[in-house]
Amino acid sequence: MSSRQLKKFEIIDGKISLGKRSTIKQIHQAVLSAGIQTTERSIYNDIKSMEKIYKQNIPKGKDGKYSYEDDTFSMRKMKLSEEDEATFTAVSMSILNLKPTGIYDKYNKLVNKVLADITKGKKSKNIDNFNAIQPEVSYGNKGYEWIEPILTAITNKETIEIIYQKSGAEPEKKILSPYILKEFRNHWYCIGYDHLKTNLTKVYALDRIISVKESYKKYFTDIHFDIEAYFKYSFGIFHDYSKSPIKLKLEFYNSFTESLQKHPLMATQRSRLIKNGKALEVEIELYYSYEILREILSYGKSVKVISPQMVIEEIKQHINFMSSFYNH
Repeated sequence: MSSRQLKKFEIIDGKISLGKRSTIKQIHQAVLSAGIQTTERSIYNDIKSMEKIYKQNIPKGKDGKYSYEDDTFSMRKMKLSEEDEATFTAVSMSILNLKPTGIYDKYNKLVNKVLADITKGKKSKNIDNFNAIQPEVSYGNKGYEWIEPILTAITNKETIEIIYQKSGAEPEKKILSPYILKEFRNHWYCIGYDHLKTNLTKVYALDRIISVKESYKKYFTDIHFDIEAYFKYSFGIFHDYSKSPIKLKLEFYNSFTESLQKHPLMATQRSRLIKNGKALEVEIELYYSYEILREILSYGKSVKVISPQMVIEEIKQHINFMSSFYNH
């Protein structure tokens, strides 16, 4: 088998293994994106060859999508040691927030099969012990149903068509090349390239999405998008191409002088103890947004804004407005 053929098989395997399902057209696009010239007919023949070589049935579903009949099979077998069992268990616990999605059940099904393989048929005693680690879990899951199809599109480098409705606006169709999914305070967001309106990479709240379906528009890679740098100056998910970060200076008191040294608000935070160790001066470079304003207010009398003046004035306005609720 030539290296070119093996590479094609690996791409096809990535599109149809471990529960993934893809049409001939989607697989063809993925192979072309890898720089291998081929035809859809050739892809069909490759699938038939893979059935014979790997002794795996690859049926075509009613929706035109192909997948391994054994949804645990992949050319790239997972090889795990018994020491990895605890890691698997911890990760399983950490995805409790994905319970409303199909990802949660598929993941646990896969983990149980892998661990059963390792332990020669004995079910892991740890995999169901979800009390040892208790991550924060959301009690509302609006938008969670879109995590799986968007994650599949990200993995397969495929575009999606969504119907998106901003607050107070009419629903709008968008074609996106999705890049990442990000969670902030149990709310999920998709960061992707907007093909139809702005030609920019932007943030979309999953709870504002009405529907998601496949798009056959060619996937676009934004060369200016840097996953590591995109949220460098964001507290949460706010990002604005038209604005520059501000330098925010705060003073924290009481127990927060210790906790904020151990758990900085952001990666850009710089801090030092002042006033004989009774206060912590914190400087952060960030995009100013409602999210950081809400965070400051949450510390109550244990924080004071030092600069800039516009933030001080806005904090004053909020405090005065809140106090008016009790002036009866």
